[in-house]
Amino acid sequence: MYPPSNTGISDLLSKDQLFLRKLTEIIEANLSQEDFDVEELARKANISRSSIHRRLRDLGKYNTSHFIREIRLQKARELLHTGFATASEVSYRVGFGSPTYFSRCFHEYYGFPPGEERKRPVTDEDEIKNVVQDSPVSLMPSVEPVHLNIKIMMVLSALAILVAFILLVATLIPFRKSKEMSVVVLPFKNLSANPDNQYFADGIMEDILNSLYRVGDLRVISRTTSEHLRNSGLTSGEISRKVNAKYVLEGSVRREGDKVRISVQLIDGERELNIWSESYDREFADMSGLQEEIARQVASKLNVGITDMDETRILPLHNMVPR
Repeated sequence: MYPPSNTGISDLLSKDQLFLRKLTEIIEANLSQEDFDVEELARKANISRSSIHRRLRDLGKYNTSHFIREIRLQKARELLHTGFATASEVSYRVGFGSPTYFSRCFHEYYGFPPGEERKRPVTDEDEIKNVVQDSPVSLMPSVEPVHLNIKIMMVLSALAILVAFILLVATLIPFRKSKEMSVVVLPFKNLSANPDNQYFADGIMEDILNSLYRVGDLRVISRTTSEHLRNSGLTSGEISRKVNAKYVLEGSVRREGDKVRISVQLIDGERELNIWSESYDREFADMSGLQEEIARQVASKLNVGITDMDETRILPLHNMVPR
């Protein structure tokens, strides 16, 4: 008998399986890029963000950001199990800009910290693939002899000093206009009885952050910087000065069964004054569009104009129930 052709094998896979495989291959091909997000995935897959989100939700996934993070964490576990890299090295290779954030996400997803992965036996149901052959992320960096003469070393040193000087000037001379339209989104607090819902709260915060990134006139502090402020104990004014952002967005998530309440408040960090707050009650299965609406509300309160181009980068509004 002849072996089955590739076409025959593809026919055995459902459309959903092919859809998930396509997304997974794209994510794995861009695994080490921390800024690879939902918009990039949609662009490379040639599918709209709303279509991806809707199909993933129908397949039991919460949202696209969570799906991307799941692939990153699954690949991280494979890398950790080989023993060729430390947890910190793996965190960067799978697109996490902060080893601390990676460790917490890994623990919440698998139930144990990444440092214990090598000690755990591989079961039939949890078989680790041979990532040395399959992974698009190289486990061991290639080592090539580098021969630089003294002149090249001097040029490189001069360039390094120049770059350091430019960064220093940019840090010491912040532009007031830039700070006026700047916001830092702090990690959302989990007010649910189940501590595992912190993972859910982080996903809400990340979706809001991604939506704010797409407002052209707004400067948004990076997620990596925000993560360092988790449980810092700093006041809104101290946070504002620390990250050079005028506004601070705080939030909390409470989930009880299928009911979800998201509360947000926007604070003028310079004056330590609450300028806007809102709570939203939703069904867990009907969260689509809420994060984008919160981002629109924030932009409106900051008097940031949303251009037509910004509009095309933010999903359409959905019905919601504010109170």
